[in-house]
Amino acid sequence: DCDDNEDCSIDSFVLETCECLHEYNCLEISGNVSTDLFVLSNIMVTLFEASNDLSVGNTFTDEDGVFAFTDILPGEYYLYFEFDGAYTALSAIVDENGFSDVLSLEENLILEIEVESNELTCQDFVAIASIVCAPDDQNYNVLIVVGGAFTESGFTLTDNLTGEEQIYMQGPVSITNDAGAGYDYSVSPLELPDCVYNFSQTLVDCITTAVELLSFNGSIEPQGNLLTWSTASEYESDYFILQRSTNGSNFEDIQTIKSTGFSNRIQEYNFLDESDPGIAYYRLIEVDLDGNKEFSKVVSIDRQNTDQQSFDLLSVFPNPAEIQVYVLIDVPSNEELEIKVYDSSGKAYLKQKQTIEGSYSSQTLELNIDHLPSGLYYLDVKTVGDSYQKVHPFIKL
Repeated sequence: DCDDNEDCSIDSFVLETCECLHEYNCLEISGNVSTDLFVLSNIMVTLFEASNDLSVGNTFTDEDGVFAFTDILPGEYYLYFEFDGAYTALSAIVDENGFSDVLSLEENLILEIEVESNELTCQDFVAIASIVCAPDDQNYNVLIVVGGAFTESGFTLTDNLTGEEQIYMQGPVSITNDAGAGYDYSVSPLELPDCVYNFSQTLVDCITTAVELLSFNGSIEPQGNLLTWSTASEYESDYFILQRSTNGSNFEDIQTIKSTGFSNRIQEYNFLDESDPGIAYYRLIEVDLDGNKEFSKVVSIDRQNTDQQSFDLLSVFPNPAEIQVYVLIDVPSNEELEIKVYDSSGKAYLKQKQTIEGSYSSQTLELNIDHLPSGLYYLDVKTVGDSYQKVHPFIKL
């Protein structure tokens, strides 16, 4: 038996010499993608078998715009270039949708794919910034991630406080500053410098508060107004004071709720206000063991409008995140959700369906993102039937 169990070899037996011969039979499809001014990196290229439209595999162009598929058996194939609407191929073998002609692979192929930029608006470019404090709280990093169109050719980061400009071919970019100082940065793609995102803050204080409040929400129950809140962590916290107002200005204490005190896990609290003031405004006061107070946002509930609550994606936290993200949603009635996580090139890393039971209080879903490479991602949540859809960006550290 001369079979070496390798797909890329033709096995034969030579009777005269009583030996096995293994002839390598696989080939390679490679090439590069570029405009007349620059090469395109991070373009996803997928190889399909022409006979059955099955995917053989995919790859991404490297920093030189080069892609390659190796160990491919002779046959007929075609390629798909995911230009995401930002580019149109000028090469005759690739159509306007990014699909190549059928390629007959009888020897190694090297392709030159030239493209041109499409007329896109600044809405096709996105940049987000997050603050990450150092463990000793002495300095912090501004983490800036870019995505969408125009980013393949690089982007300019300008420090507006010093006037210094730097060009980056890819992100994310992390800039260290001293705690207590502010920052002012502008980001724009090289290809369209008029598309500018500005990120600034006068003062960044890395001293942590006793309570990291994740959410504070209100909803209508038949018996009264239900107030719910959750914390990500608590350190030397003592209690919460729940306040109510009928005009949004003058608040009175209605309940004191003891806090957990010390916790590094999510803690959830609730209180049912059985009074019926019509329109009510609520806020939460967090009090620590030293008597320091911090006020939450104000939540309004109108019992005269019982149709006010509908499905909604409220927030994604923490952002940036390293291991998992939590998705805070309002689901007043039973819903089947389609959840997808994809990067700026459109490559999907997570797809799942999940049935959620309706509730008057907000609910939290947990998504594991430990397997994702660092970068900018988009969380896409929609209801089956497309009655609701919302996309929320987040950063994976």
